[in-house]
Amino acid sequence: MSLWFPVYVNDTKIGQVVITRQQALTSPHDEHEYTYEVTYNPIGEDGFPTDTVKTVGGTVTHYYDNGWPALVENVLYDATIMEEL
Repeated sequence: MSLWFPVYVNDTKIGQVVITRQQALTSPHDEHEYTYEVTYNPIGEDGFPTDTVKTVGGTVTHYYDNGWPALVENVLYDATIMEEL
């Protein structure tokens, strides 16, 4: 299973997120491992996206029955931490 979505500000695409479950779904109550890749254009000093493309990837765990919004929150939080390292 993969969850994929673009990220826009108004009509300008500034990134995308791809999240993929690594195992078959065994039970919605079980914890599963997901890999992710967040690709984005950083904001420049002028306040607009630059032409530079940055990619951050990693792995998170998630309980399927917590829903996809919780998974996206987990991924974006982890990607922010990874970007700071």
